Amino acid sequence: MDTDDWLKQGQALFEQGDYEGAIACYESAINIDPKNHETCFNRGKALYELTHYKAAISSYDRAIQLKSDFYQAWNNKGLALRKLDRFAEAIASYNQAIQFKPDGFPAYNNRGLALNDLDRHEEAISSYDRAIQSKPDFYVSWSNRGYSLNNLGRFEGALTNCDKALRLSQNQWWQAWKNRGLAILGLQGYKAALAALDEGLTALLPTTPDYQYACGELYRIKGQIQYREGSKQPIPFPDWDGARKSYLKTLEFWTFENPQFTQLHLEVLQELTTVCTYLFSTPELNVLLEEATAKLQRVLQNPELTLGQKITLEAKFSGFNQLQVINLAQQNPTQALELAEARKNRCLGRLRDGWSHQPSELTYAQIQTLLTSGTAIIYWHLSPAALTTFILTPGQSPQVFQPKSSASAKQLQEFEDWMKQWKQTYQQHRDLDSEAMQSSPWRQNMEFMLYNRLRKILDINNLWQNHLKNIDQLIFIPHRKLHLLPLHTLFPSRFTITYLPSAQLGLDLQHHTPSSTQKLLSIEDPATQNFKPKTGSKRMLYAELESTIITTLYQNPSPTRIKGTQATQFNITEALKNAANCFYFTGHSYHNLDEPLNSALALSGQDILTLKEIFALDLHPYNLVCLSACETGITSTQDILDEYIGLVSGFLSAGAAHVISTLWTVDEISSSLLMIQFHQFLKDSFPPVKALSEAQQWLRNLTYEALIDWYQKQADKIDPGNRSIIDIITTLAKLTQRKAEDERKFNHSPYAHPFYWAGFTITGKVPNEP
Repeated sequence: MDTDDWLKQGQALFEQGDYEGAIACYESAINIDPKNHETCFNRGKALYELTHYKAAISSYDRAIQLKSDFYQAWNNKGLALRKLDRFAEAIASYNQAIQFKPDGFPAYNNRGLALNDLDRHEEAISSYDRAIQSKPDFYVSWSNRGYSLNNLGRFEGALTNCDKALRLSQNQWWQAWKNRGLAILGLQGYKAALAALDEGLTALLPTTPDYQYACGELYRIKGQIQYREGSKQPIPFPDWDGARKSYLKTLEFWTFENPQFTQLHLEVLQELTTVCTYLFSTPELNVLLEEATAKLQRVLQNPELTLGQKITLEAKFSGFNQLQVINLAQQNPTQALELAEARKNRCLGRLRDGWSHQPSELTYAQIQTLLTSGTAIIYWHLSPAALTTFILTPGQSPQVFQPKSSASAKQLQEFEDWMKQWKQTYQQHRDLDSEAMQSSPWRQNMEFMLYNRLRKILDINNLWQNHLKNIDQLIFIPHRKLHLLPLHTLFPSRFTITYLPSAQLGLDLQHHTPSSTQKLLSIEDPATQNFKPKTGSKRMLYAELESTIITTLYQNPSPTRIKGTQATQFNITEALKNAANCFYFTGHSYHNLDEPLNSALALSGQDILTLKEIFALDLHPYNLVCLSACETGITSTQDILDEYIGLVSGFLSAGAAHVISTLWTVDEISSSLLMIQFHQFLKDSFPPVKALSEAQQWLRNLTYEALIDWYQKQADKIDPGNRSIIDIITTLAKLTQRKAEDERKFNHSPYAHPFYWAGFTITGKVPNEP
C-alpha cells in the first residue's frame, strides 16, 4: 500500500470512530512519506478525539513545519491547547490561522471561546463579530456572542443573540437554548429560566445531531440553577428536590455504559450526591456514595489509562470522598478527620511514588502528638457541599464547625463567589504594568475583601474568640484552594502561625534534625527565558541588594552563590548535594495544576527544576528553603478539585524543615526589605516561624524615618570594597528621604498595606513551644 492508500484507510476508520486504527494507518503513511502534511494533520485529529491533546499538538506542529500556512492545523492546534487550559497559547494559534485565512470564521469563533475562558468577554464579542461578518448565518457564533453578553450582565442583548441563533438553526442548537435560559434568568428570574430550558427540551428533535448530549446538558443546567436557587432560600428543600430530579433526568441521557458519556455521567453523579447530602439521611447517602465510588473504580481499572490520567481522574471526582468526610463530620468527627487526612497523604504519595502508593493510616491520637500546651490545629476541609472547619486542641476530640443545610450551602456559595472575584481581579492586576498595579481593584480592595468579607465567611472572629482561649500557637492545614489564601492575616497578631500540607508531613518533620552548619546556598536571579519580568532592571537592582546583604550574614562558612547564567539545573542540583542549612532562591516559579509534577522553579535559559526532580532530592540537612518572589498557581483558571500539591510540599517531602514562599507576585522593594530583616532575625536566634512573623510586623510598622536609618545601618555592614552595593543603598536612602519630604510624612508607614507583607507564608516544622 502506498501513502494515499494508508491515508484513505485511516480516514475511513476515523469516520467509523476507530481512532486508534486510524492513527496506525496514518503512521504507516508517515513512515512512507514523512513530509506529507495532510497525514500529520489527520493523525493530530485522531489523537485529539482520543483526548491525547499533547500528542495531537505535536502532530499539528509537524504539519505546520511542513506547511507553515496550514490554516486548519493552526486552528486545530488551538483547539487542543484550549483543552489543556493553555488559553493564551490557543489564542496565539488562532491568530496564526486568521493570518493565513482572514475570512476563516471557525478560527474567529474559536478565538472568542478562548477569550471567554480568560474572562475577556468584550474581546470575545469582537472575535465573534468577525466570524459573523465572514458567515452571517453562523448560528454558533451568534449563540456564543450571547454567552459573552450574559457574562457581562447584558441580558437583553444576550437574549436577542440567542433568539437569532435559534432562528438560524431552526431551534436545534442546544447551546443557544442554554444561553437563552441564562439570559432569561438574569432578566426574569428563576422560574422563567426553567420554563425557557423546558421549551428548549421540547423543541429539540431526536434526529438532531448530539440529541442525547444536548438534552443531558439542558437538564444539567436546570439542576445547577435549581440547586443554587435553593441555597438562597430559607426553605431550600423543594428547589433542591427539583435539582435532584433534573440530575436524574440527565443521567437517563448520559448513561454510564455509553463510553461517550461515562465521565459526564460521573460529573453529574457528583453534583447529584452533593444535592442529596442535604436531602437524604446518612444511610441513603452512603448507598449513593458507594455506587458512585464503585463506578469511578471501574473507570480507573481501565488498563489503557496512564498514571497521569488515573491521578487526574481520581482528583476530578474527589468529591465522592469529600462528601463522605462531611457526612461523617457531625456523627463521628474523629473518623471524618482521619478520612480527610488519608486523602491528603494519598494525593502526595501517588504523585511522589506512583499509583500503587498506599499511605499508612494516621490516627487522631498520632495527630494529637503535634500539639503541645498552648497549640491548636485548624484543619479546613472544602467539599462540593460544605466548608468544614475542624479545631484540634490538646487532649480533646475535634470540634467541628459546619453549618447545616441551607446555611452550609450559603456559606459555600459565598466562599466560591468570593474566590472567583479574588482570582479574577488578581489576574487583571497581573496583566497591568507596574505603575497601574498600584491602583488595581485587587490591590485597592484587598483589606476589605480579606478582613471584612473572607473573615466573615469563614467565621474567623467566632472561631478564635470562643474556641482558642489559652492558645498562642496555631497550625493551619488548609484544603484545596484555601492553600492559596493568606489565612494568617485573618487572625490577631498574638498568634504564631505555621502552615502544613498535612498532619503526616508535620509528624515526619518532628524528627527532622537539620545540619548544624550555617552554610547558605544562594541562587540569585537566574537568567531565565521562561519569564520576562515587567520591572526588569529594577527587580535586578533589588535582587542584587537583597542577595548581597543576606549573604553577608552567612560568612562562616562562606556561602555558595550561583548567579544569572550559571543558575542551571545541573549546577543547582549538584550544589544541593552538598550539605547546607539554607537554600535561598531569588527568582520565579510556576505551578501546574493540570500536571503538578511539572510545577517548577525557572532557572537559567530554558532550564527548570520540576516538582518531580525536587521529590528525588535529599534535603534533610536544610533547615530552610526560602523561595523569594515566587508565586503559587493562584492565577490559573483551573480549579483545585482535590488536594493542592505544590513546590512547597515537594521541598518538605524531600526533607527540608521549613519553606517560605509567596502567594502572589510581591513588590520588589518590600520583598527585599522583608527578606533581609527575616534573615537578620534568624541570625539573632529566632526560630524561622517567629522570625517571619516578626519581620512582617516590622515591615508593617516601618516608617520612612526608620527606613532611612535602616539603610544606613545596612551600608555600614557592607565590605567597603563593595562600592556598587553601598552606592545602591545610599541612593535608596536618598530616594526615601526625598519621598518623605515630598509627602511630608516621615512617620508614615509605606508598607502597612497587606499587599506588601501578607503574601509570605511559612510551611513546615512546628515549633516545640510558642
